[in-house]
Amino acid sequence: YDNSGTLNASVRIEGNTTTNFNKCEFYCVGLELMTEGATNVSNCTFTYHSGSSAAALFFISAGAPSTIENCHFESCAKAAIGSAANASQPMTIKSCTFNMNSTANNNIPQINITAANPLVIEGCVIQGNPDNNMVGGIGISNFAGFDADITISDCGIAENRYGIGIVGSAANIRIKDCALIDNRYE
Repeated sequence: YDNSGTLNASVRIEGNTTTNFNKCEFYCVGLELMTEGATNVSNCTFTYHSGSSAAALFFISAGAPSTIENCHFESCAKAAIGSAANASQPMTIKSCTFNMNSTANNNIPQINITAANPLVIEGCVIQGNPDNNMVGGIGISNFAGFDADITISDCGIAENRYGIGIVGSAANIRIKDCALIDNRYE
């Protein structure tokens, strides 16, 4: 706990193994991944992460292609899913819901990841909070020039500062069949 009584803890996975999480509830606790193996997270919920790390589900280093599927992220202080700027983590984020994350209202999108090959975000709903006008929907950066192949499809992104932001060096990018609604703050 910090001085305000907030729990500042995370579960950290290290090593070179494949790790699977299914039907887990992460309440006020995050998941930090520092592994060369794949991490597969399905049917899990992440709520009220305190911001003790950069994201409720945070890839500190790059590993094997990972999957986040059918998960729900809500009211996390920083990003729901994030990766370090020097961690080109291949991943698929599929059929997940993101509801009013980045409650600290900093310039941090709900999904804040580094470009990778492949990077797929599919069938997700990303709902912002009009009271937190500094928060974006999806932010993908590529400042280290990683090989990147990005697909964002069938997503609904509403009421964020911006819907989709991709910055850095060139990559193969496909955005298709997405609904971006009222992403207009600042």
